[in-house]
Amino acid sequence: MRAKINKEARIQALKRAWDGNSFRCYYTGIKLVENNHKDPLYLTFDHRIPRKEDDIVVAAAILNDMKSDMDENEFKAIIFQLAEHFKGKEIDEKAFEIKFWKR
Repeated sequence: MRAKINKEARIQALKRAWDGNSFRCYYTGIKLVENNHKDPLYLTFDHRIPRKEDDIVVAAAILNDMKSDMDENEFKAIIFQLAEHFKGKEIDEKAFEIKFWKR
């Protein structure tokens, strides 16, 4: 069964993302692409908490795909751990204890 789309939440997300000239990604502030669904910066809607239809933000497609079934805090924690790992530091495996992961 498909979840009911909350149109008002999407409208509010679009209003928050609009900077007067373009839509900006909630997570990065990067200008989003509106006319090419194959572009990694294509405008998508993301549930900050998976499957919570009233808490939606606008995000770049690539980040929405990366975030997958994580909530915003889980996503940020993993990104932080990856950044630290790329600097040569050890990863805190507790960051991978994901509450909403459904795979």
